[in-house]
Amino acid sequence: ITATAPAQEVVVVDLLDGDLDWNTFRFAEVAFGDKTAPTGDGKYQFYVRETAKDYRPGVYKTWWVDITGEINPLSGRVQWTFRTLDPETGDLPEDALAGFLPPNDAAGRGEGHVVFSIRPRADRPAGTLLTNAATIVFDQETAIATNPVSNTIGAIAPPGYRLYLPLIMRAYGP
Repeated sequence: ITATAPAQEVVVVDLLDGDLDWNTFRFAEVAFGDKTAPTGDGKYQFYVRETAKDYRPGVYKTWWVDITGEINPLSGRVQWTFRTLDPETGDLPEDALAGFLPPNDAAGRGEGHVVFSIRPRADRPAGTLLTNAATIVFDQETAIATNPVSNTIGAIAPPGYRLYLPLIMRAYGP
């Protein structure tokens, strides 16, 4: 599937593996195009507003991009939301061809990612396989599953290593 218009809203949802210690979760990074946004202390939630120039030649508008992240440490559900806003109205752009994440190209301008760190549960033995995947919804389209990422406790890193599980979002689909 190839996108023909930019994404105005992107929602990433991740249900964390039960072998992970959800209380050690930290938001580490969010990025889209050539922008990387801070996540503050990154513990249970964050909010940041970035700007994104319109990708179309001859259109000189700059959009706000509100980015939020939150985790429920009781359920292990994590959600990131990216939302394009018109600075003049504070609402989604009325222009269907406006958005923070344009269709992808060879330069990767339609790509983004979220990164977090988390530790395995202390009672999990070396050799336990940890698997992570998420879903991404572009605007109101059907959710797309990310490719799973797997790590094995004790396979490479010493105990206490902070586990990074990146999720890649691409505006052109899976």
